[in-house]
Amino acid sequence: MKKKVYWGIGIALVVVAIVFGSAQYMIGTNEPLMTEEEVKQVVNSKFAGDILSSELTHANGKETYKVLIEEDAGTYVLFVDAATGKIEQLNQEEEKGDAKQPDDDENKEPISPEEAEQMLHAKAKEQSKRLTIRKTTRHIKRLWRRKMARSLKLKLME
Repeated sequence: MKKKVYWGIGIALVVVAIVFGSAQYMIGTNEPLMTEEEVKQVVNSKFAGDILSSELTHANGKETYKVLIEEDAGTYVLFVDAATGKIEQLNQEEEKGDAKQPDDDENKEPISPEEAEQMLHAKAKEQSKRLTIRKTTRHIKRLWRRKMARSLKLKLME
């Protein structure tokens, strides 16, 4: 009889703790949301460009502001956490300008044969270093594998 009473009291305490804990959790997650003007100030402080629009949305279980910005390079969409002001995501919607940039090949002056040769030698030297590093790395890996195989054979023989 005493065991049943203790079990009943124990279960009642667990239920009360769960109810109280979940109530505290729900109260603690209701952070005050930033206003649209505050979000615009945060975005303006971090990005240059014109804010075209902003709207409060509900995504991934939390409130976020979707802000559309137009800059020289293109149009961007930002997702800003409405409670903290942290920028959660940045996507480029469209690029601005022509496909040709001012520093494209057609706008450059031709180089002399000596400059071309120097550039070629520098590029070849850089690639040679890369190949040497790759070969060395492969060699080290092979040696390590052999050592591990030997140690494994020795352990199996014991």
